[in-house]
Order: sequence, then structure tokens, then C-alpha cells
Amino acid sequence: MTDTESDLTDHLEPNSTSRRAPARDKQAAFLRRIPITDEMRERLRAEVERTGTGAMRLLRGAKDKPPGLSASVVGTWLSGVAKQAVPAHFDYVLSRLAALGENRRIPMTAAMGAEIESELARTGIGPTALLRLGRNAPADLTDQILTSWMSDERRPNSASESHWSFAMTTLRALPDRQNHAQGYVRKAYRKHAKIDPDMLAELRHHRQRTGIGASILLRRAADKPPALTPTMVSNWLNGVVENADPNLVAYVLAFYRAWP
Repeated sequence: MTDTESDLTDHLEPNSTSRRAPARDKQAAFLRRIPITDEMRERLRAEVERTGTGAMRLLRGAKDKPPGLSASVVGTWLSGVAKQAVPAHFDYVLSRLAALGENRRIPMTAAMGAEIESELARTGIGPTALLRLGRNAPADLTDQILTSWMSDERRPNSASESHWSFAMTTLRALPDRQNHAQGYVRKAYRKHAKIDPDMLAELRHHRQRTGIGASILLRRAADKPPALTPTMVSNWLNGVVENADPNLVAYVLAFYRAWP
């Protein structure tokens, strides 16, 4: 290295280091941990129980989530494995939970499991199809939850009241299975009405949210009604057609809602 190069290096390196140091100090300060007290852990557990919201659901889609925070991190706090936490992480989780409403739970009995199993058999509808049919299905209700209610081995001690209410209300409104075999589905899709503005707005929102058009959407639909076509859906979305079968619109909307 020449004297000129050495002088140049001596001049640049301190400045480069000084620019990096504040960033490292700021990151170190952010990641500095504090002990998780028994009171902190109990408060967190109480909020999870109150809302019925687990870490995965809580953080799903959270764009303002602090760097380094994940569902597995929260899980270690709840289980007691982690003895320390980043204050910004812990405060974020608590504030997000505090903003949620209370999720009432009801005892889940064998009789209730038998009741929903009987309704599913009567209608010929499976858990996955049930979630697609319901316009107001709770976002956190899954087919695995529905299936667990019917299992003697995996039935939980309690269930979300909103989950149970949705499932039974939707099932009781459906016709018996033999009506499907007699062409009920085909006949039901013949009545047309003006498309509900709120449903249309939500359809357009989900198309923009997912980036998925009608052709790709319906290509994934194994139980798609025969009368439903991509062109039909595109005409709704683009305002070309103002009237449609409400059942078909509800079907497409339910399918869009289920799309991640």
C-alpha cells in the first residue's frame, strides 16, 4: 500500500465505522431483554384466554409487527420456557390483544358433537364446504376445529360461542341431503336478483387483495356449481351485469374469503 493509499484509508475508515456504530447501538438497545415476571406471564395468559386468540392468529397479517417477533417467540413466553423478552415485543403483543373483544366460550359436550355430526350427515355437507357456504364465517374457524368437536379423542372441553353459533345456524338452514340428489342445487341457482352492493364491494376488495381473477379462482374450486363461469364473475366485478343468483354470488365470496 502506498503512502497515499494509507492516508486515504486512514481518512475513510473512522468515518465508515462512526456511521455504522449508531445503527448497531440502536439495534442493541432495541433487542435488550428484560425478565418476564410471573405477573407479566399471567397477564399475557389471561388476555389470550379472554380473547380466544392464539399467537399465530394474532400476528397473522400484522404489518406493524416489530422485527424479530414471531408466534414461536410468544409461545415460549406463554409456556414459561423463555425467561426474558424484548420489551417492545411484549408490549406490542399485549396492546394488540387488549384491542380485541372478548370471545365467550361454552362447554363442548359429547351431545353437541353428536348434534353437529348429525346435521352434517343430514345435509351432506362436509366441514370445508360448510365454511365456504357461510357468509359470516368467523375468520379463525377452521375445518380442523369443526372435526375435533365430533371426535371422542380430540374433542376440546370448550368451544367459541361464535364458532358454535355460526356452524349450527348455517347447517340448520340447509336442506336435507336428498334434495341435493334431486337437483336442488341446480334449481336453487336459477333465481336472480340485484347484486347486493356490500357483497359486490367485498368481492372487488378480495380480488384486489389476492390478485386472483375469476378464472384462477374457479379453477381451484372442486365443488363449483355447474352454472358458475369465470365470465359471469368477471361481469359482476366489472359492472357489466347487475343481477345474479344470490347463491352464486355468496359461493364466490366465500371462496375469495378463504383465499390467503
